[in-house]
Amino acid sequence: MDFPAKFPQALRDYFARNYPLRSNSETLLSGMSGSYVYRVSFGDIAVIVKSSQRPQETNFYREFAPFLREQGVAIPKFYWLGEEAGHYWLALENILGFMYMYTTGPTGITREHIDYLAGDCRNGWKVWSNPP
Repeated sequence: MDFPAKFPQALRDYFARNYPLRSNSETLLSGMSGSYVYRVSFGDIAVIVKSSQRPQETNFYREFAPFLREQGVAIPKFYWLGEEAGHYWLALENILGFMYMYTTGPTGITREHIDYLAGDCRNGWKVWSNPP
């Protein structure tokens, strides 16, 4: 398998163990901030790979996303996460046309809850002691 040079070896190993031969990869974002987003295709399966110099998004997917998904919030699953050479890496479910959505149905999760959690992400992951 041939991956972009920036991919850490642990991510390459994860793909080699869990997916068929890669057929394509494309860069979706390459920012001056040092963030990168790729779509890696394995036949008819695609995975989004994200890299950032800041841990907030990785922390969000590890700490909050599973809870929100259980409550019915549409958030991609994370398959792999890691850190290498000052970059935080995520391999995520590819959801076509994905939008951050929320529900006000029987789960009780509201837009205010989502905004509160997003604020936690930006503010160093404080404990959720006084939610809306």
